[in-house]
Amino acid sequence: VGALSGDNGLWLGMVLMEAAASEELGPVQLAAVLATTLDERLRPNAFVAYSPSPEVLELVHILADRAGALQQAQFEYGLAFPVALETGTCGLVEAWASGTEWSELV
Repeated sequence: VGALSGDNGLWLGMVLMEAAASEELGPVQLAAVLATTLDERLRPNAFVAYSPSPEVLELVHILADRAGALQQAQFEYGLAFPVALETGTCGLVEAWASGTEWSELV
């Protein structure tokens, strides 16, 4: 955990706390959830053939509410740290973390 870093440490902490509270989340799903915190948006014409698991989607749904609340609180205090929650590549990350060969992913 000490090696994780990002533009918004509070947001990463919130994500990790929610992930720790989920009994259904394994290391593979955690990798996918953490991938959503990267501010990497897919190009509009990009296609990803891998979808995230229901466990990942459930946690992302919970995190969406938390992200909105954090953004609002930051705005009220004049802070502008990013609160990224982008699901575009999390299915791909989950497949890679579960052992799918890179040659199959691309």
